[in-house]
Formats: sequence, C-alpha cells, structure tokens
Amino acid sequence: MKDSVLFNLRWNQNFEQLKEYGSQFINNDLAYNIGIKTGDMHVIAHRLLNDSIPAWIRDIFPLKPNVLQIFCAMPDALGVIHKDGLARKSTINIPITGYTNGVIEWFSDTEELKEISISSTYTQIRINEAEHVDRQKRLKLLSVVSAIVTAPSILNTDVWHRVNNKGNTEHRWILSIRFEGNPSFEDLRILYS
Repeated sequence: MKDSVLFNLRWNQNFEQLKEYGSQFINNDLAYNIGIKTGDMHVIAHRLLNDSIPAWIRDIFPLKPNVLQIFCAMPDALGVIHKDGLARKSTINIPITGYTNGVIEWFSDTEELKEISISSTYTQIRINEAEHVDRQKRLKLLSVVSAIVTAPSILNTDVWHRVNNKGNTEHRWILSIRFEGNPSFEDLRILYS
C-alpha cells in the first residue's frame, strides 16, 4: 500500500533551494492564529498561485507548478482526515523544519469516513462529515500507511490522509507544490522514476 501513496525523492540542489525558500515563511505565531480561526491546527500559512510562483521555481519542474503552499502543523496537533480537492490528486512535499517526528497517515475508505465537499473560490477539499460537524473531534482509526517524510516526496492526496504531529514538540513546516493538469500520483511517480 505504501507504494501507492508515497514515493521518496532524493535531496538535490533544487530541493535544498526550495527548502531554503520555504523557510522565509516560517512564522509560528501566524500559523497559530490561523489555526485558532479555522479550528484546525494543521494550516496553510502561505500560498502562491500560477505566475506568482517565482520563475526559478517554475523552471525546476518538468510540469508547470500552479500552486505553492507552506503548511504548518502545530506541536502535538492531529489534523483532520481529508482528501485534497478534486483538482489536487498529488503533490510534491519538501520538508522545511520540525518534520522528524511528524507523521502522515493514510486511511482506507470506511463507513466512518463519510465524504463531504467544502468549496471556496480557490479550491475544494473533501473532508469527513464527523470531523467537519465537530471541529474538535478526531476520529480514532487505524491507518493503513504511516510515514515520517524526511525527504522530498510525491504524495497521493486523492486518498484519505492526515498529518499526525502528536508527540512532536516542534512546529512541522512543509512546502507543497501542485501541478497544472492535475497529474495523478502514478503520473508523477513515473515522471520522477
């Protein structure tokens, strides 16, 4: 199952530059305030779309990046189980800091995970109904894959997943890149194999 949700890439100069670029957006207070507003302690702290993504970053990838996001999971936080929006099947994540104890968990479809869609002008996310109705509730489900991502990685975001930062005393900061054309996990994996 792990091969269908996570594919590790090797650190190289480009990924190191992206890590450095992402580090300028680290702001624990901002992330905390966003978390208080949203009721979720796994937040998007910064986002760039399409041509606002610096040209040098767009030039790194064989596919055109259309979303660059900086995510933060607060210390000891447990994110909402979700699938990314319909136009977000996969991503390349680059760890920035605080990632050595934070886990990404993937889950099988179960009766507890009743999918509902939340839309905004920018995107749509598919979350489970129980955690949407009660923002403090977190389902206690057994993950089918659990991984600490310590290297740039391709992630399948079209499968139920969440960030589990429980037991981590650090803020977990990640830079995430999405691509035009909405490539699947398998498409990205083949491209980078």
